[in-house]
Amino acid sequence: MSYWKQAALRKLLNWRFSETAISSKAPRLTAKEVIRQLKAAGFLEVSQTGSHLKLFNSETRRTAIVPIHSSKVIPIDTLKAIEKQADIKFS
Repeated sequence: MSYWKQAALRKLLNWRFSETAISSKAPRLTAKEVIRQLKAAGFLEVSQTGSHLKLFNSETRRTAIVPIHSSKVIPIDTLKAIEKQADIKFS
């Protein structure tokens, strides 16, 4: 097997391992579920540009931007960024 095929295989195996390890700890949410939780935490829809919805909480003065791409699951890193913007933890 060539070096490049081995590297691609290692990358694929590492990706699969990291996805299974992460999915057991972090929630896998769609944009609809994230928006529902943000609204429950006091956020209101402010505006939307293309496929990105901006929500604002007047009590905490925080803004969170959520990408809306059909019913796809939001990637873990994006979820973490939204949690950081909103200063909440998703369940």
